[in-house]
Amino acid sequence: MTLPLEPSYLRRLKTHLCEIQKQALAPFGAVDAVPYSLYFQENFPYFTNRTGDDELEDVSSDAQMRRYTITMRLVAGHVGGGDEGEAEQKLDDYIPAVEDTFSRNHWLETADAELLELSPQPVEFRLSRGLRVFDNRGIADMPQQIGTEFVLVVEFYIDNERDY
Repeated sequence: MTLPLEPSYLRRLKTHLCEIQKQALAPFGAVDAVPYSLYFQENFPYFTNRTGDDELEDVSSDAQMRRYTITMRLVAGHVGGGDEGEAEQKLDDYIPAVEDTFSRNHWLETADAELLELSPQPVEFRLSRGLRVFDNRGIADMPQQIGTEFVLVVEFYIDNERDY
């Protein structure tokens, strides 16, 4: 199977989210973000993004609404890195910055006012899940991560009209 020439709307969304995530934590220095979930690096903080549940609803005979849940993981440290307490304290600064950025930006605009034109509905942002230790043992030698997760729910309207 070959991939389409242009990335899907879902892949474009997650790439776009990375830009907003970087902007949210820019005041704290360098931050990284990737549009996928199976990832780790030794520099903190960084975000990963995972596609979660989705729903499909017919809104007319030739249009559908697709609702996707995106889990944004913010990693502030790794277990065993010797900086667990520092990672937890940094989360206390990072969490409000991310919450402020996304709760005020339901249309997912970036700093240069680029509007993600994929979704006509504002996104639903759910607050942080608080401090977590993510157990990744057994997944490609990934370390346990110290961080939190945020959830976005995004709706896409798909026109299924066909030319006959």
